[in-house]
Amino acid sequence: MDMQADIDIIRDICLTRDPSFGRVGAAELKDALTALQGQTDPEGFILSAMRCLALAGNGHTRIIPNPAINVFPLRIVSTGTEFAALRDGTIHKLASMNGVSVAAVFARARPYLAGTPQRQRVIGPILMVWPAALTSLGLDCTDGATYELIDTAGTVTPLRIDTPTNALPLYPLYETGTLLPPTPHPDVIALPSFGSDQPTPLETQITQAAARVRSTPDAPLILDLRSNPGGDFLKTLPLLDALSTDWHGPRCVALINKFTFSAAIVHVALLRHRLGDKLHIVGEEMGDTTDFYAEGDTLDLPATGAKLRYSTAWHDWNTGQPDSTTEPEIAAHMIGAGDLQPDIHIEMTVSDLQNTRDPQLEKALQLAREDKELTHGDSSLCTPLIYQP
Repeated sequence: MDMQADIDIIRDICLTRDPSFGRVGAAELKDALTALQGQTDPEGFILSAMRCLALAGNGHTRIIPNPAINVFPLRIVSTGTEFAALRDGTIHKLASMNGVSVAAVFARARPYLAGTPQRQRVIGPILMVWPAALTSLGLDCTDGATYELIDTAGTVTPLRIDTPTNALPLYPLYETGTLLPPTPHPDVIALPSFGSDQPTPLETQITQAAARVRSTPDAPLILDLRSNPGGDFLKTLPLLDALSTDWHGPRCVALINKFTFSAAIVHVALLRHRLGDKLHIVGEEMGDTTDFYAEGDTLDLPATGAKLRYSTAWHDWNTGQPDSTTEPEIAAHMIGAGDLQPDIHIEMTVSDLQNTRDPQLEKALQLAREDKELTHGDSSLCTPLIYQP
């Protein structure tokens, strides 16, 4: 197959359109682009392109192979520092693939993955079920792969899979890390996405959340931003306005994890700016630093069918310093919020998922109960408002 059409798009992005490549050495980038030439295998080309785009070290800039590949039918997601696998409705801890530990496989995969270590954990699992990728990582999967799965009792079971299937049903374009449908909690405002492709329009969600904040202005709040891949942070400003002008509660807890990304990170930064010490962040590090390149667009690569996500604008929510690429409507709101590390660091484990525990939420509820007892003398929490993904 002739890949020249894809090569032309990739070269244009890397050399002229995406400023995040300004951090890449000219010789290194030239070698990566040269490696794309002469390839006739589409999947090998996609892997080389992933390695090339990953040089930018930017979580938004990457090749998305999902629409163009087949994978072994096993859903894998990163959970804390472990990997969970869903098989026939049951969650297991993933131990190894073809006798190689999952940690070793993931370490080999990192050069193909964009962004921070947390972002790499978000987008990396698809390589663990993609036969061409596993073969490139030193695991011969020509005739299938054997996955070692560990159940709640600690029993290790080998699972042999030899027939791949389309990747998209198992690995969506915007990874949220969910394995099973989430269970809403009556005391949490859950905001699972700031994107436009939701059953309830984002504007409606934000309007109703702001009304809820105004209806209980003295109550502690819990905002769940875990698994929120981002979208348009400008549309969330009415909620921030309600919090900063009409809410006078003791504390707002923001729940975050590695799947909290892009506009969701910006939302946390603005929460910190608006609420100051009243904001308490609970969870694990988010999927990016607070300074990154974003905006841009997603392009279809015509030869292979993969997608290319590129960036065009600088975001700096660490120190609040825009540059010449920052769009004016973003620069108008840009503030310095620091690195936004969790105030209380709690990572989920596969065992937590297997036993339906949520220590991050449990800590948030504990903090809210303590606040309620101090301010009102009882342990009841606020009137619920829930959005399900």
